[in-house]
Amino acid sequence: MIKFGSDKARPFTPITTVAAQLVLTVEDSPDAPGDPGDAVRALLYPGELVWGAWDAYVCATSDKVCTPAERAWVPQWGSFASVKYLKGHDRQLTRVFGNKKPQILAGSFFAAAGAVVAAIRGNAGTLGIFSAGAPHFLVRSQLL
Repeated sequence: MIKFGSDKARPFTPITTVAAQLVLTVEDSPDAPGDPGDAVRALLYPGELVWGAWDAYVCATSDKVCTPAERAWVPQWGSFASVKYLKGHDRQLTRVFGNKKPQILAGSFFAAAGAVVAAIRGNAGTLGIFSAGAPHFLVRSQLL
């Protein structure tokens, strides 16, 4: 996980990077905000469940004034994925990594595919081609 910005910023994950690539073609304007689609929401939902539980715990145990969305333990399906946020994520990747961005993207796609394959196969004792290739690819790209 990579973290840019302030302490309140959420870290970038390979899943977020993959989701950002999936919404690059979606038109987004102040007049008509773009819809990222259910595939992107399905990718991001498990992480949002964790963040929702954390935010709700912080709200319950502190004196902080919280919004109803922050107090909810389970996020609403249509509320957490934003085309504007994901496109901003892609711009930050471009700015920080420059010509190394293709290696970051390829490693992120391998990591996301490995997670999906592991969830479908359900056998944690064996590694598929994606989960075996991602660490090798990421290490190799950092050495170049």
